[in-house]
Amino acid sequence: MSTVQIVDERPWVSWPIIFALLALALGLASPDVFGDPDSMWHVKAGQWMLEQGRIHTSDSFSHSMLGAPWTAHEWGSELIMAAAYDAWGWAGVQLIAAGAFCVAMAVVARHVVRHLLPVHAVTLLAMSMALANSHFLARPHVLAWPFLAIWLASLARSVETGKRPSWCLIPLLVCWLNFHGSFMLGLVYSALFALEALFQAADRSVRLKLLRSWGLFGAAAALATLLNPSGIGLAKHTIEVMGKSVALALISEWQSTNFHEFHLFTLWLAFVAALALSGRLRLSVPRLLMLFVVTYLALKHVRYHSLVGLIAPFVLAPSLAKGLLTASDRAVQSSTVDRVFERLLRPAKTSAMIVICAVVAVSSIASVELWRRAPLPAAAPQKAVDAALASGATGPVLNDYGFGGYLIFRDIPVFIDGRSDMYGDPFLTSMTEATRLRKPGALEALIRQYNIGWTMFQPEQAVVQYLDRLDDWQRVYSDSVAVIHVRRSTADVETPLIDREE
Repeated sequence: MSTVQIVDERPWVSWPIIFALLALALGLASPDVFGDPDSMWHVKAGQWMLEQGRIHTSDSFSHSMLGAPWTAHEWGSELIMAAAYDAWGWAGVQLIAAGAFCVAMAVVARHVVRHLLPVHAVTLLAMSMALANSHFLARPHVLAWPFLAIWLASLARSVETGKRPSWCLIPLLVCWLNFHGSFMLGLVYSALFALEALFQAADRSVRLKLLRSWGLFGAAAALATLLNPSGIGLAKHTIEVMGKSVALALISEWQSTNFHEFHLFTLWLAFVAALALSGRLRLSVPRLLMLFVVTYLALKHVRYHSLVGLIAPFVLAPSLAKGLLTASDRAVQSSTVDRVFERLLRPAKTSAMIVICAVVAVSSIASVELWRRAPLPAAAPQKAVDAALASGATGPVLNDYGFGGYLIFRDIPVFIDGRSDMYGDPFLTSMTEATRLRKPGALEALIRQYNIGWTMFQPEQAVVQYLDRLDDWQRVYSDSVAVIHVRRSTADVETPLIDREE
């Protein structure tokens, strides 16, 4: 009696694994992951909550707004960032950010390869990863990427199969909304996917059934948004942030896309336009709305270029599959290269997954030990702060917006930092008028109001030259990153310290 031996023909790797590993490598090798000072105050906020055993509900990091209401809405991300920093330093923070990028790209890739021919899928995924990487930073929005990808993949699958969304998404949403405010996009896209499900319904009875199931899911999702420290205030806060005109104009990542500069997003727009004009891309009304929402956000705020990379593949993949799959495409499938590509569409072997996970774990631990990552000098001006403290500077500081994160990390109460939602537009307006010399006497009034003892600004700011001309102030440190001035009554040095290395 002969026995039949079952051979596992699954590949050792698959496209989702390949793109997940590429995203991980890209995240671990990124030189700009700590280029934003907000990473530092997020870590500090997480450490404060770990020490105090409660969530931040009032400001304790500034001297200008001390005690003002401020809730750490991204407390989940901040706790993880703080724990990673306490365990492995900045390399640990980078590792969890890269891991989040890795998981998100794996989910995006799994969805795309289910619809497109390999050559088309790889092209779309490469563009997706490049766009997502354009705003890859060690901050809560990146840690929320896996939630966004899983949410969209599950909703898209529900529409394709004609089933209601999985109830498992509700606890996912609860985690997501305590990590980052991007959960609001999840609610918007759940409504749009529900609309598409209704559009595709075969008859009235099916439509009523889908309306009931998606409606119950939407109601549960809306109730789930209340499960956070602020309750309904979280949704209101997220909406209000988008309406702070002064703050959005002041912060570079909230500014509109500048087409005088090169952006990968520009190539993406050209790519989608070319597909649409050629007739290869035909979207339903709900899908057009899905594409419009994320494209509008990316045009209005440059920080959303990354979301185009994460959201657009879920929107475009099914339509591209219909528009790009032609007779000539099928003929290509007989080529050797295409057969290899096709083979990688199947899930990888379980044994291969175990080996890959082990290799990734070992290499990640090795990267933590070998790569001593730290915030860039532009975001963490250590020499300037050290010089200020050495000069005997006392009293509250008047600092540039971009230095707030590092000052908080150094346990120095700040005048302003990246929490623009707490400071508000009136405060930012008065600060801008004073420090950019837009209103005569405003700087002197600000200094008197807050009893400023020293200042810290970027060298190109007009306020730096203005302080140089004031008798009461003395420049005690200067480099290409920051300039320190102190009141002459508190300065212990007679000549400024100039750093020639910067």
